[in-house]
Amino acid sequence: MSRNNGSPAVITQWVEEHCGEITEWEANTRYNFDYYLELNFLKEAIKEIEIFLEKNGLTEQLDIRITEDVKRKILQRMPSKAAPKSNLEWNVYYRVFSKK
Repeated sequence: MSRNNGSPAVITQWVEEHCGEITEWEANTRYNFDYYLELNFLKEAIKEIEIFLEKNGLTEQLDIRITEDVKRKILQRMPSKAAPKSNLEWNVYYRVFSKK
């Protein structure tokens, strides 16, 4: 979704190097609840995902560029049921639609 809308997301090296494991983890945990990952990998993954989110401005603090006018423009592009409910969601949608 982000790439299709021209979002300039920065993929960290760790995320890029582990994308296969992350995809497999997501697929396996969705269909096999007994799937087990080592605790150290999970701790590292959480830390690296936090770095990824922070590097891309995807935090709980609302981006200062998101004004009421920007919010209105974002809402015009979305179904009313999908309206952002938190600062993190506003930040995500701002980055997805910022190039349009």
